[in-house]
Amino acid sequence: MANLVNQWIEIGIRAQESPYEQRKTRLLNIINLLSLFTILGYVLVLVFQDIYYTLLITGIGLLVFVLPTYLNYWHQFQAARLLACLGLFVFFGTLSLMNGEESGMQYAYLIGSIMPLIFFEDRRIIFPIFILSMLCFLAMKYYNAHYPPLFPNPFESYIYYANMFTFFSDTFFGGI
Repeated sequence: MANLVNQWIEIGIRAQESPYEQRKTRLLNIINLLSLFTILGYVLVLVFQDIYYTLLITGIGLLVFVLPTYLNYWHQFQAARLLACLGLFVFFGTLSLMNGEESGMQYAYLIGSIMPLIFFEDRRIIFPIFILSMLCFLAMKYYNAHYPPLFPNPFESYIYYANMFTFFSDTFFGGI
């Protein structure tokens, strides 16, 4: 299992890259791997609730967390990082709309706003992604304050804790 995890983390790493670029690629692979484990947790908790909901979350999660790693494999690093940032916003938005205020997913945009600072050097990329993250956060806060969740869920407290665990682990342990 450890060998499989190490292989995932090393996807797309080339010797001719600078150590800084290698670290960014590894970090993205680690974040994607941790998030995939969280998706697996969602599936285990929600599979008996609503199959449509579970399939939607799983499908979007797999696209968002596997596609950037696939792009890393083909050495499309900038595209992988950009897709990871924007894909997370789609994933966060979907979960926030579906689960409502109680899930805490709208706060993921605040953590997502620092991702461009880690992955990009160009301010023309950093600033628009940061602004988009803040606008998405405000939009989700507004929506959740004025409209009910699309899929009320009795497991919402567990989802909240799973989300907070993911935010914490991706933010603080992703760079190890």
